[in-house]
Amino acid sequence: WLSFSNDTEMLAGYFVLHLMCAFKNSDVLLLEGVWCVYRTIKAFVLGQKIKATAIRDHGLRLLTDFVLHLLPLGLGQDIAHPTPLQQSAQERPDFYLPFRELAPCHWRATSEDSPYHPSLNSESGAFASWCIFRALIYDSDVMHNHTTRYFCNLEAWTTFLNAQGYNADDQASVDRFFNIACYGRPQVRTKVYDTEVKWQKLLEGHAEEGRQKPVPFKEFYLWLQGKKELPDNLKLPLLGNLTAYLLATDVSYTGKVQPPTASDMGFAIHRIGKGSYKALKLLNLLLKEDKHTMSEVEDAFSCVYAHLQANIPTEHHCNGPLPVY
Repeated sequence: WLSFSNDTEMLAGYFVLHLMCAFKNSDVLLLEGVWCVYRTIKAFVLGQKIKATAIRDHGLRLLTDFVLHLLPLGLGQDIAHPTPLQQSAQERPDFYLPFRELAPCHWRATSEDSPYHPSLNSESGAFASWCIFRALIYDSDVMHNHTTRYFCNLEAWTTFLNAQGYNADDQASVDRFFNIACYGRPQVRTKVYDTEVKWQKLLEGHAEEGRQKPVPFKEFYLWLQGKKELPDNLKLPLLGNLTAYLLATDVSYTGKVQPPTASDMGFAIHRIGKGSYKALKLLNLLLKEDKHTMSEVEDAFSCVYAHLQANIPTEHHCNGPLPVY
């Protein structure tokens, strides 16, 4: 063992090679537990422990490499020989591209006949159309192949359903319209058009001397979930923590809601407690095993954001600061 390298990355690499030799199958690397050990492996054989900061810094470098590896796809660049990771992103770009404003569904949802377009996002029915897009038909066959469009009222939405041959008693028809694996239970008759009055009242509450000011992101996020401490809340059946967050970020592109700050993102990540929260733990930015405070999650996300802001070339910042979402 004299002169054996104490480089933590090399040690982790030997761990992976040993696993592949032992199992004789590279699919073992798809197990999440393997990568948890990979990131926290202790070099006891060298008489030392790997510092948490070293694991964190290594993870942040890997995250930056991941983003830079996939960004050419979002920027529309031709890739002659895509890697397996790039191929996966090409198959489901709305899910795997690093930045949501580069995804195809965002461009479609802001096209001329879609509810987020500047010419329509102040019209009656726009808010209900946003809810339909994000909470009902998102990632469905109908959304991908037929519409992300604006529906001015319930009659227009019902006419579209009928024209597309929707049949609530046919599971194949339901599956074509609503991707149940996406965010929750499909509910066609959600009374989204009853929410327009409340939406207008919320906007009026942020008007000052006849000038409309954007609603703070955190307030809008909580309002969508019908929190009692906010007036005229919604209580829509499909707007849970994750769906409400995604809808709030959608609406922030219209200027009617403020874009989230790093602190707002930390709040949302803590509240949702899903993939992004787990990723912060894997990056060793959240070290405790028990539940973390909102402040700890906000600090952890701010660390990730600052790292990406500093390490992604400015030409990839989409005409402005790196979006926090």
